[in-house]
Amino acid sequence: MKYDVSFTPKVMTIVMEGDFTFQDSYFFQQILKAVKKDGAGKEIRVHVGGLHFVDSTALHLFMLAHDLSKQLHSCLFFDEPKGQVLLTLNEAARCNALNIAA
Repeated sequence: MKYDVSFTPKVMTIVMEGDFTFQDSYFFQQILKAVKKDGAGKEIRVHVGGLHFVDSTALHLFMLAHDLSKQLHSCLFFDEPKGQVLLTLNEAARCNALNIAA
C-alpha cells in the first residue's frame, strides 16, 4: 500500500492506494499516532478511492480511527470508496456511524 499524509490548519488528509492488508498495519498505526498528536478538532479526510482491497485488519484499523476521531472531537470522512472497499465500509457503517463520501 502507498499512502501520503498532509496537514493544513483545519484538515488532515490521508491518501491511500493499493491493497490495505495486515502487512500495512504498522504503517497505519503510525498514522493513528499522528492523528492522536495533531488531529484534535480537525477534519480528517481519508481518500480511499485508490484502494482496491481492504482485509479485516484494515477494517479494524479504520474503526479505531473512527473511535479516535470521536475522542478528539474531529470529523472523520472516507472519500471516494469504490468496489470491495465501498462494500466493506458500507457494512461497517451499518453498525457504526462511519462518514462515507462517495
